[in-house]
Parts: sequence; C-alpha cells; structure tokens
Amino acid sequence: MTLAVLDDAIRWSIPLPVPRERILGLVEAHAAALDEVTRPALVHFDVWPGNVFLTGVGDRPAIQAIIDHERAFWGDPLAEFVTPTIYQGLDPADPIVLGYLDAGGELRLDDAARARDTLYRVYLFLLLLVEHGPRRYPEEKFAPIRERATAALIRCCEPLG
Repeated sequence: MTLAVLDDAIRWSIPLPVPRERILGLVEAHAAALDEVTRPALVHFDVWPGNVFLTGVGDRPAIQAIIDHERAFWGDPLAEFVTPTIYQGLDPADPIVLGYLDAGGELRLDDAARARDTLYRVYLFLLLLVEHGPRRYPEEKFAPIRERATAALIRCCEPLG
C-alpha cells in the first residue's frame, strides 16, 4: 500500500520531504512487526467527527453511521487509532483507546505495535501529501495540511528504537 502511494507521488509529481528509499527502508526494517497481525479487521482509516454520525440513546450517544470509506482496508485494528490521534500519536490514556478497551477491544502496545503504528502514520501522512495531486485542493486550504503532514512524516521517518 505504501509503495502504491509512493508511485502515485511520482505519477502526480508530488515532492516528498523524505526520500522514497528511506521510507521503503523503514517499512522493510519493521516488516516483521506487521507479521504479528494474524486476525485482520475492517479498518476505516478516516474516523474523525465529520465522518461519524451519532444518535442519542439515553444519556449516551450511539453511532448511527460512518461515512467516507475510500481509505478502508482489511488489516490491523491498531491502524484505526491513527486518524483520530493523527498528530499527537498513540497514548494508552487517550479517551479513544480507553473507550475501545472499555467496549471489550484488545490492544497490546508493545514495541511491535509501536513500530506498526509508526508505519501506519507514515502511510497516512503520505496519503495526505499525495492526494493533493489528483484532488487539486485550493492552496490556502491545503498549505496547513501539507505543513503538518510534512513535519509529522519527517518525525516518523527518524530511526525507531
């Protein structure tokens, strides 16, 4: 999936702040962590308030619908936390993590999970940068996204422990 986005960067002449070889090297170096995912789930990969419709049920809202599935894939449930925690990273005390665990979800945040989380973030930041090619966002709206995604991608591509 990452290779496809990198190929799209070439196709759309999107400059990337990190060399392609460095990104592919990061993926290769941590590919074994991906092998730990043995039970894939449907991952929306674009969960944010604008894509989730809630309805009131008593004192607690309930999800009525989730829209905009263009980034969805079958994979690691851990990847679902990337968009809601996009620029701050995954924190075990984050309300979304606590809610997931409270609802019966399982989440092990060991070194392999942290490596996978970084790979998923690299993929998302690449998507954010490269989708500008075909979508042609207005520059005034895209510039802040480009700046944040660029800085985050650079941070993610620093050596993992």
